[in-house]
This record gives sequence, C-alpha cells and structure tokens, in this order.
Amino acid sequence: MPPIIRRALSTYPFYERWRYVRKIKQIKRDNPAAFSKRLSPTVERDIVRYWASYGLKVNLDWHRGYAGVSSNENVHRYIPEDIYYAYIECAFNRHELAEAYADKNEYSRLFANVAGPVTLLRRMNGRFYDTHYKSLTANQANALVCSIRGDLIIKPSIDSGDGKNVRKLTIENGR
Repeated sequence: MPPIIRRALSTYPFYERWRYVRKIKQIKRDNPAAFSKRLSPTVERDIVRYWASYGLKVNLDWHRGYAGVSSNENVHRYIPEDIYYAYIECAFNRHELAEAYADKNEYSRLFANVAGPVTLLRRMNGRFYDTHYKSLTANQANALVCSIRGDLIIKPSIDSGDGKNVRKLTIENGR
C-alpha cells in the first residue's frame, strides 16, 4: 500500500484498531504463557462496562496479556493499544503536522524557552552550524568538536526515534 494512502487511512480509528487487533494476535501467538492468567468474570465485566461508557467495544486480550506480565492489580485501568492509538493519541497529536516537527535541529528555535540538551554542532542539508545557527566550514566544525574534552553524544536530527543511530564520541587530547 502506498505511504500516502496508508497515512490517510491511519487517521481513521477503524484502521488503527484493525492494525492493533493483528498486533495482539501476534503477541498472543509469540507469548502464550503471558496469556495463561485468567481475569475474573467481575474484572472482565468492569472493563467491558468502562469502555462501553465511551461507546467502545474492548478487546480483552490486551488486558489478559497485561495481567500475565504485570503484578499490577489495576489491570482494569490498562488502556489497550488499539484504543490508545485510534482515539487518545490522535486527539493530542496532529499527525498532519508531524513533518514540521520531524527535524530536531529546529527544536531550540521552536521551543526556545524549554530546557533541553546543549547542542554544540548541527548538520543541516550537508552544511555545519554552531549552536546559534551560524554557518561553519567543515574545518571549523572539526575544530569545535575537537576543542571539547570528554564525551559527546552524536545523533541524527531526523528519523532517530528509539535511540536509532545514537553514538557516543570521546574526545581525548584534541582527537
């Protein structure tokens, strides 16, 4: 399915829920022991009633799986992933604006009054910039990095979720 169609369909709760119905079935297949713990009929009834009060039919497999891997007694408070992603997450995040926030190089401009990590060097569209977005040559960028003593964290500013491609750089004696 082309990404643009997938993106358009993902805005509909039924499509999101369908994806997560498949996910819980796969989890159940891969981890049968996690689903061996049974919920009491009272707990199941409470869960069904709770979500019905929002006009939603709940898949109890999410709660069964959660109960099987958690010692938490509040299994009835667990929000199933299909409901979370189809209704809750999209209510708080405007997915059509996601690309505007994708480049973390822009965060210090967009969120100037929010504390965040110190950025010493940026690389945007193949060019280097300092912390204040002043253009640097490759030699100036290298000198800036080598002037630091100790450990630096280097990460891509785009497509770097879940710690993907994050590296630690140790500078010793200017190298």
